[in-house]
Amino acid sequence: QLTNTLILLLLLAALYGLKQELIGFSDYEKWWVYNDPLRYDLYFIWGHMRIFSFMSDPSIFGILMACGAMFCFVLAMGPCKPWRKLFLWVSCGCMLLASVFAGTRTAYVVIPAAFFFFAFLTMRRDVLIICGLCITLGGLYVLKNPQNPRVYRIYSAFFPANDESYQVREKNQEYIQPYILSHPIGGGLGSTGVWGQRFSPHHFLAKFPPDSGYVMIAVEMGWIGLLLYCWMLFVAFREGVKRYFRARSEIIKNYYAAFLILLLGMTIANFAQLVFMQTPGNLTFYIILAILARLIHLEPEVLKKNAPAPKTVAAPVRNEGIQASA
Repeated sequence: QLTNTLILLLLLAALYGLKQELIGFSDYEKWWVYNDPLRYDLYFIWGHMRIFSFMSDPSIFGILMACGAMFCFVLAMGPCKPWRKLFLWVSCGCMLLASVFAGTRTAYVVIPAAFFFFAFLTMRRDVLIICGLCITLGGLYVLKNPQNPRVYRIYSAFFPANDESYQVREKNQEYIQPYILSHPIGGGLGSTGVWGQRFSPHHFLAKFPPDSGYVMIAVEMGWIGLLLYCWMLFVAFREGVKRYFRARSEIIKNYYAAFLILLLGMTIANFAQLVFMQTPGNLTFYIILAILARLIHLEPEVLKKNAPAPKTVAAPVRNEGIQASA
């Protein structure tokens, strides 16, 4: 039920985002975007307004759509009923389209990484073929049509050296490195970015834009906090992969693969965005950790539910009367 609720919420977000792209924004949404010049500059890129559905901004929306699309893709490749497969494929397509229209370059990197991870995790022939075809055809389409603004934005995600925003982030991270090394426990929670400007506007870190979840952790909690956070992610992946191979039920294994893909996508996206620090990304992250820890305990019930019914064998008829007369 939790998985169905998660997919349904992501699908509703994708459909509303596609409504913004195909039909247009509501009057309130237009007012909200145009009221802030900085927000307008971030949302209106290359003559196109980025969609954000009912989420806080296009970045977190695009990332969750890409992760959700791969989540549905993995579930559709597993054992499930035909009507559910159709629903998952339709949901995957809607989320992919919404991710493209959101214009979040970080989301475009998540998709091929998820294909590679899923292929090497399962090592199934059908998965290897489908993932290989998707990566090959997608790469050829992007390389062949760079003149399209949306396609070029996808192209620039894999070649960021000439991108101005990437260069600015590199300079900011290089600038803050001495502070991280000299402050092993950081400058304190909420000392950077928007929260820093609100609660400690005169602090040195209040003017620093983290632009990365891991950089934000390193600045606010120090390199010690960053090591602990990375160790937590490593343990989550290690236990998830270990339990994937220990599971006997194909249904449970498929769910493990799907939630590992979801966690992988968010972990990669956190390099360039504040995925784990924004709602609903942070809520989704904690749900994933809880499911990876609890899923293996549901296997006996799943095996019992899907076990074939025992065959009843008729007892042989004994002809005692005939034997006695003989």
